[in-house]
Amino acid sequence: MKREVITLDGNCKVAVPSDAANVWMSEMELVGLFGVIAPTLCAAIRAVYKSGVLLPYEVERRIKQSNGYFVNVYAIPMVVALAFRINTPSASSVRNALLENAGAKDCVATLTLTQESAKEYGESLTVTFVYYQKDRIALEKDKTALNDIPNVKAKELLGELDDILHAKLLKDGIPTNEIVEMLVGPPSEENNTYASSLLRKPKVLEIPIESEGNGFDIFLCMGPYLILFLMESD
Repeated sequence: MKREVITLDGNCKVAVPSDAANVWMSEMELVGLFGVIAPTLCAAIRAVYKSGVLLPYEVERRIKQSNGYFVNVYAIPMVVALAFRINTPSASSVRNALLENAGAKDCVATLTLTQESAKEYGESLTVTFVYYQKDRIALEKDKTALNDIPNVKAKELLGELDDILHAKLLKDGIPTNEIVEMLVGPPSEENNTYASSLLRKPKVLEIPIESEGNGFDIFLCMGPYLILFLMESD
């Protein structure tokens, strides 16, 4: 089985594979990633299953290693859920990386909130994270530029909030320490608005034009601006 893993180096720099669908991590790998002992990790996994957010058959597999031994591995939704459930400095670094990765790729995320935030927004929210242009430019220069900001701004997608709460979520955001779990959908290149040329792939509409006559032909291109092209015919 070909699989990818999320890694954390000695400088707390998190590397999230671009092919997140192939992220499957063993318990030992997760223990190292989050900086916890095995019983703590196992308790967190049981808590995720007990919540009903994820089911074992969806996110857990048993694979055979090259040494002949079998090991349980967990998919990216479980890794994300654990990152928001475990409270260690390493888990915090992983959370920040996942939030930036989801925001950069304009992913849709379902957030499970603490009781405090649930009083205002409900137990869960389906959102896309909002990074304004100045935020995106800052992230282009330094991926950790927003790590010290306690809130993450988001746009609620299902119309479950009134106008006041919707505007508040966009303006003030929600404290990251009040997000208990986060499930992230696949990124959509069509909706991507990140500043990076590596990620942004705008669609280009090509319109073939034929000129006729011996004078000047005028063509109109409709888009963000109205542009007049004067082309002299041969």
